[in-house]
Amino acid sequence: MRLLECLRLRVKDVEFRRSEIVVRDGKGGKDRVTMLPVSLSERLKAHLAVVRSQQDAGLGLGLGLGLGLGLGLGQGEMWLPNALAAKYPSAAKEWGWQYVFPAAGFLQTRVPGRCVGIMWMKSGCSVRCVLRRSARQS
Repeated sequence: MRLLECLRLRVKDVEFRRSEIVVRDGKGGKDRVTMLPVSLSERLKAHLAVVRSQQDAGLGLGLGLGLGLGLGLGQGEMWLPNALAAKYPSAAKEWGWQYVFPAAGFLQTRVPGRCVGIMWMKSGCSVRCVLRRSARQS
């Protein structure tokens, strides 16, 4: 998998039972299916359990970003592609749409009619730096 494909990966695109990963909007704008290595399956499940607890905590608090702006910012929501946010208003909070590798914080943005804090994927730059550091140490 390419780095950006990995960072854009959503929970609904990982199939543990079939050991498959669906890569959406990959090179050339096409979807494809690739294998999920069995050796990574358990570690990925453990990682997703942590991500899920973070998402549940953000949605459960409903406290916003804690910026003191009084904007009613929601936590744990995801950015949805194209017109899906309008078609499925509650989908941004559903587990399947969460990023497998979410960013550490929230991005404040304006959605029609309200301001929200949405989760975003990790930055490719930060992941590259970690990979580079790991490669040098090994």
